[in-house]
Amino acid sequence: MSRKTHSIHFILASSSPRREALFAELKVPFQITAPTVEEVIRTDLTLIKALEFLAYQKAKSVADNLPTMTHHKIIISADTIVTLNQEILGKPQSQQHAIDMLSALGGNDCDVITAYCILDQLTGEFRCNSVITQLKFKQISADEIKAYVATGDPMDKAGAFGIQGHAQKFIEKIDGDYDNVVGLPISDIKKTLESLGFL
Repeated sequence: MSRKTHSIHFILASSSPRREALFAELKVPFQITAPTVEEVIRTDLTLIKALEFLAYQKAKSVADNLPTMTHHKIIISADTIVTLNQEILGKPQSQQHAIDMLSALGGNDCDVITAYCILDQLTGEFRCNSVITQLKFKQISADEIKAYVATGDPMDKAGAFGIQGHAQKFIEKIDGDYDNVVGLPISDIKKTLESLGFL
């Protein structure tokens, strides 16, 4: 990838306000452009590789739809999943689905995996990495789960919970990067951007 230049423009390929807030911590100007790909995880790859491929697809969809290049544009994308006993817990499809997922998580350990991709539109080169954080959930009562689901907070989140919101009280222990659970391992991304000469 190219070395750092003063004309680099960062683009966060996401519609998530949580990812936007985390990326803002880098203190660099950036714009938001939502990716236009269906979030399908390939089954012919390992889970990590499939998640990284999806993150790449998100970045590539944004790069392909950018107007004629006038600046050096770096696109950053990410995708987060939760796994419980090697089963993927994506975003809930209904309130009952959210209840079922949270019931399964109660009292158990799960992994939160975020894959991210940094794509250089100028050269087409990219770097994908994954970060894993392990969470231990407390036992959660049926009433607590129903009350949380009724807030609507779980419905757009992998695993049916947002650690930065009401679900924080369900977490007994965090082993790893908290920001990764929110949806963007910004410390790891910063290190990668620095290693590539973009920061």
